Amino acid sequence: MSESEQLKQHLERGLTVDELKTLPDVFKQIDTAATTLITTSGGLVLFYSGSFVIAKVIAANLLYAFLYTLPVALLLGAIISGVWALYTQGYAEKNFDELLRTKEHRLSFSRKFFYAAIGLLAIALFLYLMRPI
Repeated sequence: MSESEQLKQHLERGLTVDELKTLPDVFKQIDTAATTLITTSGGLVLFYSGSFVIAKVIAANLLYAFLYTLPVALLLGAIISGVWALYTQGYAEKNFDELLRTKEHRLSFSRKFFYAAIGLLAIALFLYLMRPI
């Protein structure tokens, strides 16, 4: 039996307490990516919201108000789903592959929220600059 097959069988039975202390680098990379998305999203919320408060932006109508605040809602979704990727339940109950898939799947939600927020932030800024005065 090869070393990779032995490792796979070992990991399929679930993670022990000692193994939890030394999670593979792939988990650390996913956690780092989630932390980076959380931090970046938080900074963007701060700057975007702060700029609207400082500039005393007043939306012309409800549609503009919705479009201006939608990026903040998506950035908050990126933060929440990033935290969701960090704190996965079932470390001791799932095998390595299931845990990796769960963390990657949850991180993908955070990335999608973040990408959508960046796109909508650009659209909201454009609409703000082109608003009827």
